[in-house]
Amino acid sequence: TTEIYTLSLHDALPICDTGWVWIVAALFTGGLVKGLSGVGLPMISVPLLALILPVNEAVTLLSLPILFANLLQSTSISREIIGQRWLYCLVIALLAGMVCGSLILSNQSKGITILTGLMIIVFSTLSLAGFHFTLNQKLRLPIGILTGVFAGFTGGSNAMYGWPLVMFLSSLSLTPAQFVGTVSLLYLLAHSGFMALLLLRGMLDLDSTGFSLLACIPVFAGIELGRRMMKRLPLDRGVYRLVSVLMLAGGISLLLKA
Repeated sequence: TTEIYTLSLHDALPICDTGWVWIVAALFTGGLVKGLSGVGLPMISVPLLALILPVNEAVTLLSLPILFANLLQSTSISREIIGQRWLYCLVIALLAGMVCGSLILSNQSKGITILTGLMIIVFSTLSLAGFHFTLNQKLRLPIGILTGVFAGFTGGSNAMYGWPLVMFLSSLSLTPAQFVGTVSLLYLLAHSGFMALLLLRGMLDLDSTGFSLLACIPVFAGIELGRRMMKRLPLDRGVYRLVSVLMLAGGISLLLKA
């Protein structure tokens, strides 16, 4: 129904309520993690926002910050990555899978949620334990296509497109800067496709645009701080460890919600 995407913060919180402080802090924290690792904005901000807001309102509030944040960070993608054939094939498979997923799967697909959660937990646990899998150059194209199809298929039904993409990119031995630029480009395309599907279904309340635009302010403040920290601190593999921790938390969260 259209109501589940309606944002009504003015009804949920008085204008002087301390809840607004919590909202700003949640948005800033998600932006900070996004600036550091290239991922984590919805995963960090949504659970924090959900402590005082319905989850659907939290997701709607983040719709434009997610879009613009990935647009900003995708501009840093390296020319070397842009020239890779696997990237173009992955994007085509991602968008095609998203359309198919939106037509075939239900928005409440419990099986997809459980499968995705289990995959995330296994992958992130192995990564944190020191097992780092690197894809052979010859396998990047076929695995990239399969990743795009799976990410799009699940993303078209329930917006869970991020995890397969992160898993794939983590196996390519990219530098932190390359990882951030590439994952942001893929997130940008996937999120744009998902929002387009919502608009076509009439499921996105355009009156929520104002709140979502305002949410960009604390999110981008956090992103800028995270970007500066990434440049000044010797993070190296620490970025990937942060991503793995976030993935583990997200996988557990998915299983609890299933």
